[in-house]
Amino acid sequence: MIFLAWQRPVLIPQPATPLLEQAVAPPQPPPQPQVDQELARRGEATAAYLQGLRDATMKALGGADPTAMLVGGAGIHNPTEKLATWEQEVAALNTQDVDPLAIEFKEEFAQKFRNLMHALEAGRKLAFEIASAPSEKMLDQAAGQLSPLALVAPLEDFVNFVNTRGLQVKAELEKRYHREMPVLALSTLGGGSQVP
Repeated sequence: MIFLAWQRPVLIPQPATPLLEQAVAPPQPPPQPQVDQELARRGEATAAYLQGLRDATMKALGGADPTAMLVGGAGIHNPTEKLATWEQEVAALNTQDVDPLAIEFKEEFAQKFRNLMHALEAGRKLAFEIASAPSEKMLDQAAGQLSPLALVAPLEDFVNFVNTRGLQVKAELEKRYHREMPVLALSTLGGGSQVP
């Protein structure tokens, strides 16, 4: 009997081919947001925040430049109420993705604005008291209580802050985000005005 042996060839494992290696490659991390998209998002959030601060301030001021109002004698009606409304509106501004420089500026701005509004309220009350005094005592009362610096100093401080620090912050943020940043600009006490 002839026995035919059928032999099966022995397969030796071969190293993986590059194509197979590519199929088994470790997963890639998810794509990160592009720097330009991140910059645009932060710039948009910062501009919206500053616009909200500007809008709330102009609303509290009655839409007018406080320097022009005070020089013209019109004043701001109910500064304490307007300040309270302003505080609420500013506190409600969305700070997500806002540049820390804009938030820092708002804190400084808020202190200067509060000082201005408190001085305006004090001036309004004093004007009422003087107007209510008997005519012979009106000048004495005015001379004894009304210091021009009591009203002018907070206004000058606020205007100078807005027109110096405000414009510095505006320039820095515009440089960072390559877009227009809305920052309040006011007339100076000397009558000149800044471009908004």
